Amino acid sequence: MANTSMNFDAPAELINRNNGQNQNGDKAALPKSEIWLNPVIEIVTQDEQGKEVTEYVPLPYGLAVDTMNRMKGNSEFARKSNAFLEKAQRDFSTLQPGQSAIIRSGIVLQVRRVDMTKGQVTQSEQEAVDKVEILFT
Repeated sequence: MANTSMNFDAPAELINRNNGQNQNGDKAALPKSEIWLNPVIEIVTQDEQGKEVTEYVPLPYGLAVDTMNRMKGNSEFARKSNAFLEKAQRDFSTLQPGQSAIIRSGIVLQVRRVDMTKGQVTQSEQEAVDKVEILFT
């Protein structure tokens, strides 16, 4: 007979997994990323001697490229995205430990805001649904 009991710990396991922990709460068992892609701004200032100093200030979080999962599916979009990921992983892995590089061409940062109205019921759809009578017997 199949086990049909519910696992009430499943949501906690999912939250822990998303927070970098496995089911045992052990962070060491997960792969640690060594290659990060960080969007930065370039700030040029002068030090006390008047010498120009360039500083790169990143956003609080970067993208862990070497441990990033491939996109699922076999659509053209997924194939292109996975090819880009594999190229980035190959090219970025040539950096020595502790080395960083500034990319000045080839990669473009896209900012996108989710359209929260997509997938929502329109006024006319809601009116049509409201006209349906549900009768209890």
